[in-house]
Amino acid sequence: MNLATEYKLTADNAQTSEESWRSQLQIAEDNLAMARLELNSLKQKYVDLQKIFTAEQEKSQGSMFDLQELTVKLETSKSEMNEFLSRISELQQTLLSEEQRYKALEAVNNNLCLQLEEMKLAKDQLVANKVIDQPLNSHSLDRKSPFNNEVASIPKTFQFQSDMVNQASMEYFQSHLHLREGECAHLKREIEQLTATQEKLLTEVAKQTARAEKYEKLAGVKYTNHVNRTLSQSDPFAPTTNNYRNHNIGDVIDDNDPTMELQQRYETLLILCGKLTEENNELKLDLADVKEMYRAQIDMLLKSQ
Repeated sequence: MNLATEYKLTADNAQTSEESWRSQLQIAEDNLAMARLELNSLKQKYVDLQKIFTAEQEKSQGSMFDLQELTVKLETSKSEMNEFLSRISELQQTLLSEEQRYKALEAVNNNLCLQLEEMKLAKDQLVANKVIDQPLNSHSLDRKSPFNNEVASIPKTFQFQSDMVNQASMEYFQSHLHLREGECAHLKREIEQLTATQEKLLTEVAKQTARAEKYEKLAGVKYTNHVNRTLSQSDPFAPTTNNYRNHNIGDVIDDNDPTMELQQRYETLLILCGKLTEENNELKLDLADVKEMYRAQIDMLLKSQ
């Protein structure tokens, strides 16, 4: 009688334990199903994030190509600026030589003016001698008069020709100097325009460099160091340090960038996925332990019978 009662109590306890384990097993299975659904959702989100990451990586490569084009444009502008500087140097040398020629012609002109003054004084002296000698020897004066008229006409002809030549030379050199000055002013304006263009290109290169550095962290591409080294080696006027750091790069990198937000969401989802996987493994282990305990109790009851 006691054995039947004990067996009945054991059977009731076993049934109660079985129901309890079955309810726990059902709960564990439900949790596992929910975890699987969440895992599938996380996998889909991971695929979407991977696509977004691929698109951003392609955009980063496009930005790097743009940066290469800007680097080529910068090199072209530097070469053009060097050509303009050499042209300005040549024009300055030509201007100096023209100024020297102008000074030499001015000295010759002054010398001719002095000679003209001397010839005028000589003419006046001849006229005075003629007036003095006329009462004494009118026949001799008449005989000498053609010679005196010829001598008197020489300075006038010489003065007229000299004035014409000097005036034409002065006008020519003045117009030539004005032309050279106009060319120099035009070249200076072109240099100012090229300098402004160079500054714009440097600013654009700085922005592209900052953008490429931002994409390096996502795509794992190492390019900006090569570009900065190339620019520093190709720029004869720039120091060896990175000049693009001096620009306002903060205007390009935004802390609220959707790419950075997607990266953070992706990392958070990976962490949640890892936690759910660990919980699923723990539930599976617990379920296996419950099954083993249940089997052990059934075996004990069967042996006791």
